Amino acid sequence: MLNTEDILCKMLFAQLQSIGFFTESKSQPVLENFYGRWFEESQSILERHQFLKRTENGHVPTRSIGTMSELWKEWNEQKSDLLQDNNMKAMVTLVETALKALPDILTGKASATDILFPNSSMDLVEGVYKNNQVADYFNDVLADTLAAYLQERLKQEPEAKIRILEIGAGTGGTSAAVFQKLKAWQTHIKEYCYTDLSKAFLIHAENKYSPDNPYLTYKRFNVEEPASEQHIDPGSYDVVIAANVLHATKNIRQTLRNAKAVLKKNGLLLLNEISDHNIYSHLTFGLLEGWWLYEDPDLRIPGCPGLYPDTWKMVLESEGYRYVSFMAEQSHQLGQQIIAAESNGVVRQKKKTETEEDTGHLQIDAEKDHSQENASLIEQTAQFVKHTLAKSIKLSPERIHEDTTFEKYGIDSILQVNFIRELEKVTGDLPKTILFEHNNTKELVDYLVKEHESKLRTTLLKETKQPAKNEAPLQT
Repeated sequence: MLNTEDILCKMLFAQLQSIGFFTESKSQPVLENFYGRWFEESQSILERHQFLKRTENGHVPTRSIGTMSELWKEWNEQKSDLLQDNNMKAMVTLVETALKALPDILTGKASATDILFPNSSMDLVEGVYKNNQVADYFNDVLADTLAAYLQERLKQEPEAKIRILEIGAGTGGTSAAVFQKLKAWQTHIKEYCYTDLSKAFLIHAENKYSPDNPYLTYKRFNVEEPASEQHIDPGSYDVVIAANVLHATKNIRQTLRNAKAVLKKNGLLLLNEISDHNIYSHLTFGLLEGWWLYEDPDLRIPGCPGLYPDTWKMVLESEGYRYVSFMAEQSHQLGQQIIAAESNGVVRQKKKTETEEDTGHLQIDAEKDHSQENASLIEQTAQFVKHTLAKSIKLSPERIHEDTTFEKYGIDSILQVNFIRELEKVTGDLPKTILFEHNNTKELVDYLVKEHESKLRTTLLKETKQPAKNEAPLQT
């Protein structure tokens, strides 16, 4: 591992130099948003591995690393051995993919999400969370802990119907192990609510897991917000599962309060969480925005959003969870931890101060002096955008409202790719940042009509695009 860390540090260093860092050039690139924090940690990593030295004028190089072609040759030599190890294969492939694109990611030419989830595919990332010995081991430990809970619960209450909610289920790395274990208890599972912020993951899960697991339901859920505001009944679930997700929130205490609000009194919280910080994670998941959301660094492992086991125990107990236990504690050195805790039933929730209401229908605001043809163009563009968005997220077009942000519909970075690609079939090339700059239907329609009027006229006004009337929503 040490040799591998060394070559990864060399390649990180070389890629940063390729865009102007740690060179004699006085002008350096400006990193926006969370990449400033990512870069600070990169400097710390390079300093620890003695590639950089801190001076009064900043960091200066201390080692010669060779050319980029020499580094790739060295990496490929090590990679051939690493790929023989099923435990490393997925992460090695992922980190190589990220390293190759690193200059483009940092300079805004490419999105890290597009690189790690190419064409909205989960394949690159999925192998990190399952189908390798380490990931499968911890997923099995969590599933076995759930099975032990069910066995004990049904001894006390033989006719019990159990409700389970999984937060941030993602590609289902942990879920798959749990579903396998639940087969023995299937008649006692009333509901397994599979949730995530991304509708792309919900669609992926519905296609993959529904046929064999009839108790599954699917909902978007943001654990940073109260459940009562998200059509999830507070205090209604016997078990809440969260695997490699709670760390990717701004405030871990508030996150635990919101998770607790979903649980019944004496309900069980099961966590699968990272327990250390390594360069592989920094060069892959560290490039995603969620890695740097946290605003309580005093509770986190330095340089990453994870929490050490003793910190988890302290925070859980302070938030009213009892009987905090660490399963497979002897295996924490592998980089993961399984935590079980019971809710004491006392719930603390923020009161909502502002209410956002949808208008209920799409309104097209055309200037009075627009001609009938211009009004028709705006109308057809709006219908085209609604239909395209609805198709992407499996929602009926009638439920798309002009002022509701795309984020609220679950249009995250993964689904953006397909949404923009469909729009480009009519408009031609669009900026990859278009949905950030114009983040609701009305703003997007106004932009498209203004910037791509001629192409819209030759397509939409010639052929009316009817929205699909028979598309069912993902859940009711």
